[in-house]
Amino acid sequence: MTVLAAVMLAAYAGVVCAVMSKAGAPGVVAASLAAGLCLTSAAAALLISHALRDPANSPANSVVGMLLPMMVRTGLPLVLALVVRTRGPGLVEAGFVYYLIGFYLLAWVVALPMSLPQVERWRRSSAGLPRENGNVHV
Repeated sequence: MTVLAAVMLAAYAGVVCAVMSKAGAPGVVAASLAAGLCLTSAAAALLISHALRDPANSPANSVVGMLLPMMVRTGLPLVLALVVRTRGPGLVEAGFVYYLIGFYLLAWVVALPMSLPQVERWRRSSAGLPRENGNVHV
């Protein structure tokens, strides 16, 4: 979570500096809203994926553990984009959707490796397999 927050805050600082001179207050509000929402949805998805990690690897729990974080990560930004599009034309003109897409992709790239299963599981499961010259033979 710390890495995700640090990367998102660094990107936000860079974007806000550029937006202040070009778009003014509406641009800063649009960028702030997009960055905050993307950080929140990515953090929530990361927490959900870690909470639903199944040590027994049952198929039903694995599917829920993949789909629920994906729904949170994509659903919240899409819903807000729809609300802003219908209710806030000022934010749309300030570039909210572009900021949302940029921060969403950044959060996705940072959070995706953290939500994948650990490599340690593979090493432990292969420990009992027969070895010949350091290579595993199945």
